[in-house]
Amino acid sequence: MRKYFRYFKYCGVASIILFFFIVGIGIYYNPAFSFFKNAFSDLGSYYANFPTIFNVGLFFVAILMFLFSIYMMEISGNKMQTIAGAYISIASIFISLIGLYNENTKPHDFIALYFFIQYFLGIITYGLGNWKNKVKLSISLLLFGGFILVFFIPWPSLAMAESYAILLILTFTILVWKTER
Repeated sequence: MRKYFRYFKYCGVASIILFFFIVGIGIYYNPAFSFFKNAFSDLGSYYANFPTIFNVGLFFVAILMFLFSIYMMEISGNKMQTIAGAYISIASIFISLIGLYNENTKPHDFIALYFFIQYFLGIITYGLGNWKNKVKLSISLLLFGGFILVFFIPWPSLAMAESYAILLILTFTILVWKTER
């Protein structure tokens, strides 16, 4: 099993590609969805056409994200990097919970927000775990700072804010993918 860990590094980018693929399918079946008015979670609400596509798709995104977190913990060089992988593994649980507790349920807002908070805690912890590598530390700090900006920019829609945060996560996964062994 250990020999397959090296392939898990691709799962971070694959999870984001899969996410945007299921969003695309969801938008195809929900032509009323507007990137400028809605949140991605609207594609999984009771009012959406075929919400199961989005909600079940999030479970598969979570699996890929979890495999990526295992890779991060496997290649970690210190405790901080291991903790970063653990934070991202917890984030993967929360993204699966978004699919379980869709927009029409009470815990949805907390779960969706906590997914992003948890993932970005993983990013900042990864950066701090790489304090000797100024490039990784700087990029991680910039990505975390970029996440903090989400709360201060008046986004026209949640989908735009979510896309911005997901692009920051994509940048991080590419950083790990390209710089780790």
